[in-house]
Amino acid sequence: MACIAVTLAAGPARAQSDAVAAQSMFNEARALLEQGRTEEACVLFEKSAVLEPNVGTLLNLGGCHEQRGQLATAWGVYNRALRLAIKRGDPRVATAREEAARIEPRLARVTIALAPGLGSTPGLTVTRNGAPVSAAVFDVATPVDAGEHVIVVRAPHHRPWTDRRRVDDGAAVVVRVPALERDASDAPLPDTRTRVAFGVGVGGVAAVAGGLVLGAIAIGKWSSVTDACPVTDGVALCPSETVQAQRRDDAESAQTFATVSTIVTGVGLVALAAGIVLGLTAPTRTHHAMRSSPFTF
Repeated sequence: MACIAVTLAAGPARAQSDAVAAQSMFNEARALLEQGRTEEACVLFEKSAVLEPNVGTLLNLGGCHEQRGQLATAWGVYNRALRLAIKRGDPRVATAREEAARIEPRLARVTIALAPGLGSTPGLTVTRNGAPVSAAVFDVATPVDAGEHVIVVRAPHHRPWTDRRRVDDGAAVVVRVPALERDASDAPLPDTRTRVAFGVGVGGVAAVAGGLVLGAIAIGKWSSVTDACPVTDGVALCPSETVQAQRRDDAESAQTFATVSTIVTGVGLVALAAGIVLGLTAPTRTHHAMRSSPFTF
């Protein structure tokens, strides 16, 4: 029971500690502003807003971003302060609304327009300054801070496309992304069935070639038999017993080579035909990838 009580008490205690730390950083940041140490003050306002967001901190943080020239970021923070003020009934609702409205006309906006059909490319990703861009903001004029912006579009088996340009305050820029070029060096590997078909076909060709070689040997053996002992009226006339014995051996060898040649050639032709059939009926390989489009705004 005591453990449960300690656990329940830890939450409010931690929240109170964060609130105290946030207030301390806010006070220090205000003092730094009065000393003209704006950059240091902005860092503390950011930390304070992380620990304990409140309307005053957000308004000051928006002012910091504005002084840095980050108008789009400042505009987003002012609007965040506005939503928080409305939610809490804070009297600074009008101030937050006025600050956001004051800088809105000066915002730079970038529209990323994809070529027709490009958005449906499997695995397509778009980044701006390294951060993912959601498909939800394609063709939408999106506020951005002034400065250099690098947009990179990638998709599997395609060459990446990059656009680099400087965007000034108040500018309206449209980045038109063309259709991506296929990457010839990234061709898909053949599937297992295709590889098997290729191996069987090559084996069949080798077997047929071997059978033809054995057949040629058989023909050569039989020629030596007929040359040594010419056949007259169906009788082989050999000059000696030794030649006659050699004739019998050569005749048996010729018959053996002929038989093996027939078998090997037949097997090779069957393998070659099987390889061709497997290759022609192998399914086309298709790549599937889930489209990644995390939202950033």
